[in-house]
Amino acid sequence: MPEHRRTLRIATFNVENLFSRLAFADDAPADDRTIGNYQFDDPGELKLARRIIEAAASDDARQLTALALNATRADIVCLQEVDNREALDHFYQRYLKRLIEPMVAAEKRQVRAEMLRAGQGVNPDALYAVDRRHYYDWRVVVDGNDGRGIDVGVISRLPVSVRTHAHRTFQELDVWNEDLRGWRDKSGGRDRRLGPNDRVFMRDCLEIDLRFNGRPLTLYTVHFKSMHPNRDFTRSYRRAEALAVKRIITERFGERTADANWIICGDLNDYTEIDGMPVVDDNGRVVPSGVDVLTDSGFAENIVRRRAPEDRWTTYHGAEDQYAQLDAMLLSPALARANTDVVPEIIRMGQPWRAVRYQGPRFPRVGWDRPKASDHCPVVCELVIP
Repeated sequence: MPEHRRTLRIATFNVENLFSRLAFADDAPADDRTIGNYQFDDPGELKLARRIIEAAASDDARQLTALALNATRADIVCLQEVDNREALDHFYQRYLKRLIEPMVAAEKRQVRAEMLRAGQGVNPDALYAVDRRHYYDWRVVVDGNDGRGIDVGVISRLPVSVRTHAHRTFQELDVWNEDLRGWRDKSGGRDRRLGPNDRVFMRDCLEIDLRFNGRPLTLYTVHFKSMHPNRDFTRSYRRAEALAVKRIITERFGERTADANWIICGDLNDYTEIDGMPVVDDNGRVVPSGVDVLTDSGFAENIVRRRAPEDRWTTYHGAEDQYAQLDAMLLSPALARANTDVVPEIIRMGQPWRAVRYQGPRFPRVGWDRPKASDHCPVVCELVIP
């Protein structure tokens, strides 16, 4: 990373089921014998056809995922819904790196030509510096708590160190609330009531440390509990996860929390507004969000709210025709003060055509519903690190 650069590009992206295994092909309902518009009477043929279709569809989707990720031009990307390190490495080598290689080759030719014109020999260190500017040589995924095996991770052009908090419990972080007693823990083949000594994060909270121009930065990448079966029922769990992240940050920085450089990145699976307006119930009362605690009292700033209200959405839910911001970049007060004019970008070129509010260009082969880059959009910021 060139030392003269003043800003660092940081992104978050839920890549939607980045698997290296056939996770869903064999899970279709037993009475569903249709693939596309064809019906299969033989169970063996049906199973094979499902697997072939899933593999072929995955290739289309991952090309679009790579295009969306490459469009961020980010130096470091926090990822959600990654199967494991093997799946991430395979995606990187087979899809993302192939988009980066032509750009690297062109820049190396230019650097080599400039050195030769100056009467110098070719400096291998200068060519290696080109690689460092573009390739994501640091890639980390840590096994978390999700029963489906979808984890959070990071890819980076700068060296990073990573610490998992998947093992932290409700009691340890003092975030247990009685609303959680009705929850049942079905992970690992179990079926029992959730208790204070259970792990708080549905997936994980990865703590990622790096330095840019000698200055420290810590990222916390998360993927909170989904809104299934409904937002009201699951709110208490997301609130516990959000409080846990807040405790982990204050545990790390103490009295310096407001002055430290940190960002919470990821899929919070909850929204604080729809199109810039608070969500209200049938009686006109504001419905709280499970993640408000992260921005209460100025703890962090949701930088996406610097965009126009109708242009903050990062996901589209077709069943309710709902555009909402589930993906967040929450800046510490110190980072927010140092970047008062920064407005984040939301990369929507990989969204399906049914998200009709987006009228800009789309990547080739994006479909009405699928293929698509993901059901989420990458969010990216270019920040000064104070």
